Amino acid sequence: MEDAPQKKQVTNRKCSNCEGGALVYSQTMQAGVGTEKLYKCASCDVEIRIPPEGFIGTYLVVWAIVSVGLIWLFLLNGSYPGVLSYVFVGGFVAIGGYSVIGDLIKHLTHPILDQGHEAAQSMDDAQPKASFMTRFWDLGLIKTPVIAILLIALVLLVATLIGYANYTYF
Repeated sequence: MEDAPQKKQVTNRKCSNCEGGALVYSQTMQAGVGTEKLYKCASCDVEIRIPPEGFIGTYLVVWAIVSVGLIWLFLLNGSYPGVLSYVFVGGFVAIGGYSVIGDLIKHLTHPILDQGHEAAQSMDDAQPKASFMTRFWDLGLIKTPVIAILLIALVLLVATLIGYANYTYF
C-alpha cells in the first residue's frame, strides 16, 4: 500500500509595491552558495528575489563570528592598531551588515500571507524535486544555523579524535 505524497504549501508574500496584491511563488534559483525564491506580483508585475530565512540566519551567524574574530585579531590583540586595521575591520562589518540587513528588510517588508490565500499553490506543482540544500535553507531562521553549527562541531570532534588516536597510538 502506497502513501499519497504530501503536498507542502508554498508560502506567498504580501506585495509592498501595490499594497493589495500577493507575491506568488514562482521558482527557486541557485544564487552563490545558497538559494533565492523568486516571487511575482500578479497586480503590478513586480518581481522580487528573497533568500530563505535559514540562509539569512546562517549568514548572520557566520558574519557575527567572523566580525568578532577580526575585531579581536586586528584591534584588540595588537598593542597599537593602525588606521588601516580600523578601515579593514569597519569595512568588513559594514558590508556584511548591509547584506544581512538588506535580506532581513526584504522579509519584513513582504510578510507571509495565510496559507489559505487564493494565491497559494503547492510545492509539487511549482518544483517537483527540491534539492537537499533547498530543503536545508527552508528549515528556518534559528534551526538552520543551529544545525550547521552542530555539524561543524561534529566534524571538528571527529578530526580531534582522529588526531588524538594518531598521536597516541601511532
